Amino acid sequence: MNLNLLKINRPKKNLITRGFSLVELLVVVAIIGVLAAVGVVGYDRYVESTKVKVFYANSEAVLRAMDFEYVVAVNGLTSTLDEVNAAGVKTGNKVSANSTCETFNYSVKAHFEEFKNPWYPKFSMISVDAQTFRIHSKGTMQIVCARAPFLGTGMNCPLKDSLWHAMMYWVDGGGFATGGPRTQWDYEDSVERLRVKDGVKLLSYFTRGDGREKTVAEGGFGNNQPWYNWNTSTALCGADGFANRNLAMSADAKAFSGIYYSTIGY
Repeated sequence: MNLNLLKINRPKKNLITRGFSLVELLVVVAIIGVLAAVGVVGYDRYVESTKVKVFYANSEAVLRAMDFEYVVAVNGLTSTLDEVNAAGVKTGNKVSANSTCETFNYSVKAHFEEFKNPWYPKFSMISVDAQTFRIHSKGTMQIVCARAPFLGTGMNCPLKDSLWHAMMYWVDGGGFATGGPRTQWDYEDSVERLRVKDGVKLLSYFTRGDGREKTVAEGGFGNNQPWYNWNTSTALCGADGFANRNLAMSADAKAFSGIYYSTIGY
């Protein structure tokens, strides 16, 4: 008898397979959960960081454009920026020294209409308004004329004599909303004033246009203040330009109404 043949035909024993125990499965699930959580947190931080960078870059572009166009106007030149009125309609002219502060603000908004709020992309990043800080949403850039020390004043000022302000909101309400924590201004940067809390940037505030110090003799307030007093401002810009202190937010911008501290975790 051929022993090799018997070995070949001998039936093989079934291999005994051993599955994972319940404990092992739970450990694997836990590990997967931890990795997934870490990945989500990392992704969320990346997305938030990207939105911050976009908001900063877009706001810087707006500020640079406003500075440039102001210099153009002061030197009696004509810009390439289409003049747009408060109704959002092009006048057929270009921004010039004869443009008003109001027209200039709306022209800038129209020129950068593709800039959307990074946190609320259905809404415009830029709002032309004289409303209180606390009603503006994170990711909004508020621009408004302020020839006297009140937002919304001097809208009729010729551009070369105009003073306006630009505010970048890093959190909802900019640090002023109802129920928010006590915050303070940081004046270390003479160009940018910051509203901060525990090192967190809440609001960036810029003064633009004719921001030189106005002496008391000029009808100003002195002490490095860029505003004229009320009488000088109205004489320069006309009384009608001071009727916009209640100018509402641009309709396409995202307003904020809520509890500030619950929004940012304070």
